[in-house]
Amino acid sequence: MSQIISVVPNISEGRDEAFIESLQERLERVPGLIVLDVSMDQVRNRTIFSFTGSRQAVFDGGYLLYEMALGHIDMRQHQGEYPRVGAVDVVPFVALRNAPIATAVDWSVQFAEEVARRFEVPVYLFAESARTPPLLAEAGIRYLCDWPNDEQLYAMTVPTGELTALPLRSHRDAGAHPPGHAKEQQRGRERHQAPAQAIDEEPEVDISPSHRGASSAVPA
Repeated sequence: MSQIISVVPNISEGRDEAFIESLQERLERVPGLIVLDVSMDQVRNRTIFSFTGSRQAVFDGGYLLYEMALGHIDMRQHQGEYPRVGAVDVVPFVALRNAPIATAVDWSVQFAEEVARRFEVPVYLFAESARTPPLLAEAGIRYLCDWPNDEQLYAMTVPTGELTALPLRSHRDAGAHPPGHAKEQQRGRERHQAPAQAIDEEPEVDISPSHRGASSAVPA
């Protein structure tokens, strides 16, 4: 392979060894797929897979992983010491040797669209694949929570403006404190004249039921 992209799915099952072994064996039989690592964590009740191969191979491996995980994991019964949103919790596409990030992003978006269509589960893009931050900045919103690093405060630059990522949890007494350059703040206010309207208007949200409570996240 002249370009190498690794896919690192995290599934919300880390205690059923027989299931994980069966899933690994099935993945190893996918033509062209190379399974690099499988790491089970019983405390977090989470298993991290890592595999690579051609685009078709990693997509086929990903679809197989979704099919088996969604058939086995019920998020209504899940317990584990780790935040999670879905049976297949995250599926990072990581650009490695000679692979541009744009290619990893493109693969992740294509994969996400097919997962949503095939399995009828909610899919959320994040990191380089995300579409939400540019839309928020364009609408005049300057703050968003917990994106994409857990509980960290930092500035973000997106094609449509500047954002500040806030942690979900603030200090018990002092709250949260987003510092910023005064000129940048003023320029943001001048660029967006009606941020309050953007915040007040309720967006339309698809609340169709997910498969056994199994939402999905597909980042790059």
